[in-house]
Amino acid sequence: MATRSTQPEICRRWVHSHEEDEGDVQVYRPGDHAFPPSRGRRCLDLRRDGSLLETGPGADDRAVGSRGRWSLDGDRLRLFPDPAAEAGGRELEVVTLESDRLVVRRSASRARGRPKPVRERR
Repeated sequence: MATRSTQPEICRRWVHSHEEDEGDVQVYRPGDHAFPPSRGRRCLDLRRDGSLLETGPGADDRAVGSRGRWSLDGDRLRLFPDPAAEAGGRELEVVTLESDRLVVRRSASRARGRPKPVRERR
């Protein structure tokens, strides 16, 4: 089972490289990757302490963010945007994790490509 301590390479700022997406798979690259110009990109900042900063383009293309928590259980990356919530998180399947590339699979069961919600295990 993978954990934050056994998978330290996941602890970083990942930026959505939407040009590389295929089907239900999303590709993220480290923040220092040379991306082509884009009006805005979603980012996942997965910190070693389990905190999460998730950002994306707002209505006027400026970045807006929210803080939360994350956990890694095997190949399941769970994102909880509200640190106090027990529900309302979402789950992504980690397909590939390399030093320069994080590939995740979105749930096909959700409309608009949103990953399926999960309830945090305690």
